[in-house]
Amino acid sequence: MTEKNIVVTSGRPMNPGGGGGGGMGMGSWLSGYTYAHISGPDPAQRQAFASVHRYESNARKRIVAAYEKSLQTLPKTVTDEVARLKSELLAPTKNPVDSFARIKSILQNLYNQAIARRDVEKKLSLAYNGAEPTTRDVPYHPAYSTSYARGEGGYGAMVQLWMKSHEAHYQALIMDQMARLLSEQVALVAAAQTEAIKKANTFTLPVLTDQAEMGVAAGSIAITAGSKLTLDAALQAGIQALKGIGSVVLDRVTGAGIGLLVYSPQLGNGDLYPLTMLTVPAKSIAPSLPANLLAVASSGGSVDVSYRVYGEQHKYSVVATKTSGGVSAKVPVRALTFNASLNAYTFTTADTPSRTLVFPIATPGNSSTSTPAKPVDVPVYTGLTLTPLEIKAEELPAVDQLDIRDCIYCFPASSGLPPIYAVFSESLDSGKFTRKQLDKKYKHANSFGVADTRKNIETLSKFRDAVNEHLADADTSPHGTYQRETDSTVFFNKRTNNVVIIGSDGKFVSGWKLDPATPQFKNYIEKGILQ
Repeated sequence: MTEKNIVVTSGRPMNPGGGGGGGMGMGSWLSGYTYAHISGPDPAQRQAFASVHRYESNARKRIVAAYEKSLQTLPKTVTDEVARLKSELLAPTKNPVDSFARIKSILQNLYNQAIARRDVEKKLSLAYNGAEPTTRDVPYHPAYSTSYARGEGGYGAMVQLWMKSHEAHYQALIMDQMARLLSEQVALVAAAQTEAIKKANTFTLPVLTDQAEMGVAAGSIAITAGSKLTLDAALQAGIQALKGIGSVVLDRVTGAGIGLLVYSPQLGNGDLYPLTMLTVPAKSIAPSLPANLLAVASSGGSVDVSYRVYGEQHKYSVVATKTSGGVSAKVPVRALTFNASLNAYTFTTADTPSRTLVFPIATPGNSSTSTPAKPVDVPVYTGLTLTPLEIKAEELPAVDQLDIRDCIYCFPASSGLPPIYAVFSESLDSGKFTRKQLDKKYKHANSFGVADTRKNIETLSKFRDAVNEHLADADTSPHGTYQRETDSTVFFNKRTNNVVIIGSDGKFVSGWKLDPATPQFKNYIEKGILQ
């Protein structure tokens, strides 16, 4: 019997592209294999081996063609998905900061999936012989000679194993490229989110040195038509009302409302309720300021005042201070600087996120200095109006829960402009949240990773941020309603089993972790009714 010898001359496979061997974009997959004849009288066996060789060659071409096509279409696939998400989530009725957070979370989730898939495919690509299959092909397997001894069936099985690793190698490359493209998009969305945060926290107001002014990032706020009081008069009346209240009452942190904020129904969604800001001449709140106020501002110091202003989402109140306990009498003093590119006096706070004040002015046409000739008008925001209040003193939240973000700002001495007192509304009272509701539902904060049982500005802020992270999470989706809140929407996270309830007005209602072992969980998942 004649021994059957199979002589295989292997041309090493090259990467897709053209011209030469080696790296990416080099060579052609037509190099393939050339096989010598199988000695012996068995033409059927020779034909069977030839069939396996054709399968191997065709499979190589198919895999590479699919890979090259994927490389061409992948960028468009990713950008189309980003465009779809933006079209769906960046609606005029939604807060852009929250929308970008949601888009970023979804893209980050896709990135994580691509990385996980890449790692699985990489492991599979090395399963044949521990090496990259494009550099160590079929004959490099330890059992290669044994497979030939078993005939074409054994060799065919060996080819099948190698092709799995070969295809996995290119799947890993595709996933790696997808992860890179998604990472770039995550960075772009993060930059857009940062810009949206900056825009939402930049307040442009006119330089009004003789009256109070309110505004939001989009412009100044108009006084409600027909109001009998001015904001300045309401402020002074509030101060007088507090002066007439006994010290025992003032110990309970009492405020006198000076302005009621009314939001336009056209806003529709609580997400769009913006932070607001009140400015008044500093002498209105503190008539006896020190003569060296500019020096205090330059050194980043503070002054003591008898009254401060506290802003909530729907109301501003004047509050009496105390030298010990109660609301602190100390108000920071900061210096505004002239920004030539904006032609405005500006200041950026050290808060997170930072807030920027912009007071545009008009300079003389023939002047090379920053000395203003007069203030200039700014846009009026129509989504909100202010109604000065008839004075009524009422108790405010506990001192450690008040978030008074106020400051006295000094213009440069050369400007000739007097200092102003400015205060931002409560940071917990914006968008979908109110400090009151966060306080009420803080008992569920532990479900969202906030373990501290104390309630104060820091812990309530962490609770708010955790709820926002839940809503932005790619694993969170709307599912059903809350039985106790008409027309509400429940946002369920399948990974954490946490729910957050948003009311029909877009406001945060509550949230907690569901226990999968309870009837509440089963009823909610199956019927979409949270009880």
